[in-house]
This record gives sequence, C-alpha cells and structure tokens, in this order.
Amino acid sequence: MIKFFRKIRYNLMSENKTSKYFKYAIGEIILVVIGILIALQINNWNEKQKDIEKEQQILLSLREEFKQNIKELEFDHALNEGCLNAIVALMNFAHTNSFKTKTIDSLLGKMYNYATFDARLGVMNDKRKLRGFSV
Repeated sequence: MIKFFRKIRYNLMSENKTSKYFKYAIGEIILVVIGILIALQINNWNEKQKDIEKEQQILLSLREEFKQNIKELEFDHALNEGCLNAIVALMNFAHTNSFKTKTIDSLLGKMYNYATFDARLGVMNDKRKLRGFSV
C-alpha cells in the first residue's frame, strides 16, 4: 500500500502536476488526522472502561464493608440490649427485698458487658483505591 502511494506521488511530481500533488498531499494529511482522531477516541473509550471497572470494584468493596458494619452493629445492639435488661433487672432488685448473690453477680457482669460501634471505613479511607475519583 505504501508503494502505491509512493508511486502516485512520484508520478504527480514527475509530470509537474503540482496542484494535483497538493490535493493528494492534503488528502493524505486528512487521512492521517482522521487516523489520529480515531486512535484518540479508542484510547478515551479504553480509559473510560478502566474507570468504570475501577468504580465497580470500589462499589463492591463498599458493599461488603457496609454488610460487615451492619453485622457488627446488629451484634453490638443485641449485646447492649442484654446490658440494658441487666440494668433494669438490677433496678427491680433494688425495689424488692429479695437479694440473691449469684443473680446480682450475674447481672452486674452483664451490665458491664456493653459494646460501642466503630464503623469500618477502610475502603473510604484507602486513598490508593480512590485516587482520581471524587467521592
């Protein structure tokens, strides 16, 4: 194909048809520009696909992290409910005159067995994964 274009160029220059040669040269330049624009468009599409894939990975990671946070929150809630029930039972013991040492010891142990929820924010705090994304 290159020989074909070279032959056309040579024939046009040897026959002193400069206007036709310039038309040919402009046509060749236009073809090169179109090729570059197509290559840029393909590159932009590839970059967009990479960004979409990265976004999907981040969203899946966030989903898993949120699921873990929900499980931990439910566990902490159940533990704190037990603590609250122990406190209520101890308050009821204070109003009655029947004190059983084992029961009170057990309730005191449950009363101090409470939990605080600390959310996992690993994905949100991982700057390496979020580089280039605005969250």
